[in-house]
Amino acid sequence: MTKWLIKTFVKDADNLQDAMVRSAYGKFAGIVGILANILLFVGKLIAGVISGALSIVADAFNNLSDAASSLVT
Repeated sequence: MTKWLIKTFVKDADNLQDAMVRSAYGKFAGIVGILANILLFVGKLIAGVISGALSIVADAFNNLSDAASSLVT
């Protein structure tokens, strides 16, 4: 699946000598990381609210802050 995603979203993905391709890899990795943190936030928030565990809710907000800091960088 990773190879398919890279081929779909990174143009000329095999040309690693090109700075634009390397930049596209970096942007792609950043976007995937942000989306993963948002999905973790949602899942942990739901699990924390359902179970009543404050620690899981706090961890969910930690994932949200990770996503926010990734957006800044």
